[in-house]
Amino acid sequence: MKSKIIAIIIILAFFWGFMIYWSLNRNIPASKVEKVSNDDAPVIRSQKMNISGQKRDIAFWSALDDAISSQDITKCNEISDAKLMQNCKDMVNITEAKSTQNKDLCSLISSDKLKNECLNSFLVADAMSSKKKEDCEKIIWDDISKRQCLGEAIIYEITQPWFTGTQEICNRLDWIYKANCIALIADNANKTALESAVLKKDANACNSIADLKTRNNCIESINLSIWMNSTDITSCNIIEDSINKESCIASVKKNLDAATFQKASNSTSTDSCASISDPETKKQCIEWIATKVAISSRDQTACLKITDTALRQKCINTVKLLNSVK
Repeated sequence: MKSKIIAIIIILAFFWGFMIYWSLNRNIPASKVEKVSNDDAPVIRSQKMNISGQKRDIAFWSALDDAISSQDITKCNEISDAKLMQNCKDMVNITEAKSTQNKDLCSLISSDKLKNECLNSFLVADAMSSKKKEDCEKIIWDDISKRQCLGEAIIYEITQPWFTGTQEICNRLDWIYKANCIALIADNANKTALESAVLKKDANACNSIADLKTRNNCIESINLSIWMNSTDITSCNIIEDSINKESCIASVKKNLDAATFQKASNSTSTDSCASISDPETKKQCIEWIATKVAISSRDQTACLKITDTALRQKCINTVKLLNSVK
């Protein structure tokens, strides 16, 4: 019995002790009781280092921006970190080299990557300016600029009148430059074939032209030049282009009128001028024959019927001269 009483007393004492401890600590904030474990120490040190690094980066970029904007390399000396200080100086040198086109400043750059970038910028500028393939080949460190340079140089070469190359030259190119190169080569070939065919007035030679529109223009141009001297108006019927067809018809009519006038000039009848379509040409034909008849008959009265002043006066003077020597 005695042992049971002692056990009960111990349990009650433990219970009341726990309750007193809990009541004393329940209002203390968690942040007050939490302790930093040994495992958290490296994290805190890392955070402190990051903050320090951020401050250092801010100082670097601030000094770099100030140095570049003022092009004053001495401002880089304000950076405490030796490596960052040199980076600042390299950036100032490459920026100034490009802006002032002073290639010598590239040699002051310590970073091989930035130095090559600096030197390459001058190679690119020179090659782009010269538009020569061999200058583009000198570009080493910038493959994109090199390909762009080659594209510009070859496209320029193709557009020159002295170019005699083939489509094989386009194989060196990529991107849009290759497509443009192929199109220009084909266009040059079409133009050469067109010029040759027109010069020879050989419509069959137009068949070597790949572009259908250019080929048809070639054929029509040659045929039109031939039809311009033709007196067969039906030959114009096969011309598809309406403007060229009208030009052909007008030209053939003019040729027919000229041929009729020429033939009528040997006649003594104005009826031979009747088929002339152009009113002015027909009038000239009729008066020419009338003048010839008046002079041959020495009829001054017939000269007076001529409406053209100069021709009428010539007729009168000629008849007077002829009548004075009979």
